Amino acid sequence: MAVNITRADIERFRLRRKDEVSGSTVNREASCLRAVFNKAILWGLLEKNPAQGIDMFPERPRVRLLREEEQRTLLEACKKSDQRLLYPIVALAMLTGLRRGELWLLNGVISISSGRYSRLSRQRGQIPDRAAVPTGHFGDRANGSQS
Repeated sequence: MAVNITRADIERFRLRRKDEVSGSTVNREASCLRAVFNKAILWGLLEKNPAQGIDMFPERPRVRLLREEEQRTLLEACKKSDQRLLYPIVALAMLTGLRRGELWLLNGVISISSGRYSRLSRQRGQIPDRAAVPTGHFGDRANGSQS
């Protein structure tokens, strides 16, 4: 029964399991255990969660880049969309590496400094310096023209 499981039991399980699978998998399993115990608390079956506060194994962030063909397919689908701003937003994300939240923070394009690049303004310094965008490649889909 869940009432008899201690934090030490969970720690032993994590260490044994780490010999069989990756630390990321053990972390997912520990998160699942924590959720089960939290639900048991809500249902009045437990008073305290034995999985609360257990350490997680370090994880490396996964980075998956789109292959050229995937990029083309994505941009073509965006061009066909009824959402007129979808193409420029996705193209901007692909060119700059800006994340969704960073894109929403943009005030807009301030100026075209050389006809080839636009410098994006920042709102309260939250947009990374990498946000210089080559404009000639994708055209101005928002205004109806394409390169």
